[in-house]
Amino acid sequence: MDPELASDLKKFTGAGQVCLELSDPACFDDETEATRNAYETLAEMGVAIEVDGFGTGPASFLAIRRLEPERMKIDERLVTPIGDCETSRHLLRSVMETGQALGIGVTACGVETREQVRILCELGCDRVQGPFYSRPLLMNDVIANYLPSGMSRSA
Repeated sequence: MDPELASDLKKFTGAGQVCLELSDPACFDDETEATRNAYETLAEMGVAIEVDGFGTGPASFLAIRRLEPERMKIDERLVTPIGDCETSRHLLRSVMETGQALGIGVTACGVETREQVRILCELGCDRVQGPFYSRPLLMNDVIANYLPSGMSRSA
């Protein structure tokens, strides 16, 4: 982790909630004291930590235990088959229950259909994201169309 990250983020924390989404395998493998201190500093600043791609690759239960994030984001490859596959639904239910037991929010990524939303709600998922709601947006489009008048990137 870049040691300057905390100081760089300080200028943004006053503008609303800042979230650091960890997706790089190096974030999950780095167990140095400097990295632990950096995560603690970010938490003290109110920066939320989210683990992206949970359930695939290095975003594992060990990473969740060590990082204690506010949220884990379930990889879309686990979400996509839930309409047809009972095994996938059982697996996702266990992830939701684990998140609830640990006080960690769960976001299902890559949601494409109303049926997936319905199933995820039944399984206890508290957030969903994906093309069912919106395609990815360019920052300039977000600023132009969704931020209050007069607010900019630097606000």
